[in-house]
Amino acid sequence: MTNPENSLNQQPGKRQYWLIAAVIMLGSILAFFILRPATPDTQSEHGKAAKPDHAASEHSHNDAHEAGPDANDQDKAHAAEISLSRAQLAAQHITLELVKTGSISAITRLPARLLVNADQQAHVSAGFAGRVQQVFVQTGQQVKAGQALASVLVPELIDLQTNLQILQSQLQLAKSTYTQEKQLWQQGISAQQDYLQAQNAYTQARIAVQAAQSRLKAYGASASSQGRFILKAPLSGVISSKDLVVGESIQASEQLFVIDQLSQLWLEFVVPDTLINAINSSEYLTVEVACAGQLQADRARLISLAPSADLQTGRMVARAVLDNPQQKLRPNMQVVVQVPQASSEAPDGLMIQAAAVQHIDQQAVVFVASPNAASTSNNRKDQVHFVPHPVQLGQKSNDQQWIEVRSGLQAGEQYAAQGSFILKSELEKGEAAHEH
Repeated sequence: MTNPENSLNQQPGKRQYWLIAAVIMLGSILAFFILRPATPDTQSEHGKAAKPDHAASEHSHNDAHEAGPDANDQDKAHAAEISLSRAQLAAQHITLELVKTGSISAITRLPARLLVNADQQAHVSAGFAGRVQQVFVQTGQQVKAGQALASVLVPELIDLQTNLQILQSQLQLAKSTYTQEKQLWQQGISAQQDYLQAQNAYTQARIAVQAAQSRLKAYGASASSQGRFILKAPLSGVISSKDLVVGESIQASEQLFVIDQLSQLWLEFVVPDTLINAINSSEYLTVEVACAGQLQADRARLISLAPSADLQTGRMVARAVLDNPQQKLRPNMQVVVQVPQASSEAPDGLMIQAAAVQHIDQQAVVFVASPNAASTSNNRKDQVHFVPHPVQLGQKSNDQQWIEVRSGLQAGEQYAAQGSFILKSELEKGEAAHEH
């Protein structure tokens, strides 16, 4: 028989067991609902609930955009400003100068043409009528003074050489007679009159021979060439024209060769009426020449300005001499002459060193040292702040070192004269970093 007290003691233990099991089951159910994925309905409900927050974010984003231009302007101002210490300026060889006022002579560029210097040109002719036997040179060939150009057979030269030989024979006979008569007269055998006649005949024969030799020498021929005449170059230069061939008959005055000396050329250009005074006052002119793909500058000496205008064009023509020692330039090449404007005609204006000018987005700029830069709150006393100023430029000086500034700068402003390309590079780096 069961003891009632024992059954009562066992009931509380069972109730505790079921109570613990119920708690565990309830916790599992709650964990399932909490951790399971949200259903589409749940997501839509959450989306609807989140829309006000999204609208609020869009509103705040729009507010940020409305405030954007001022912020962007500040960012651009900071990006367009470059700050360097004095030590950095010295290390990068960036020098500062002040914008000056002064006069830069205006330069007018005029087209010009190179010509052969007619004072250093030779026209070669034979001086005889004859027939061409040989031609030793070609057009464009460089020759030296005295060099053989062609061989010509000249009938007239044959006559001159034959006549010289006859006169030389007569001279020998006259000399022999004179010597014999002189001895007879000294011995008292012959009369003095015979001696004087022999002396006179000898003198005349000698003069005749000398005249015939001089005639041949004047033609440039020798007595033993047998009618063969050698045309020689009268000066060193380049054969620019050749007008003969082997077997051709030529005339005495016919021009056979033209030799040009190219070590010095003429330069001719038309002068506008407004520049006549400038031309008259200029002894030397700068010439721009494109040679071997490079632009080089040479100096030409002005030698003449036509005393009267051209009858057909009504224009004045100036001529200058240009040295060409390397003979790289050739006649008929087109060049440019720089004619400086008189200083009295050029008013004072602003001028800076040409090396200071840089180009950003096809705009000429100058980096000005600004004491009131955008970041002055963080300035240090040893720093210099540069801001690019767009400028409008004018004429360059004759030495290309200075340039006129028509707008964009003020007199006395401090700017980066040398090394400005470094500032441009730093500016481009800063803009690239700002965009990212």
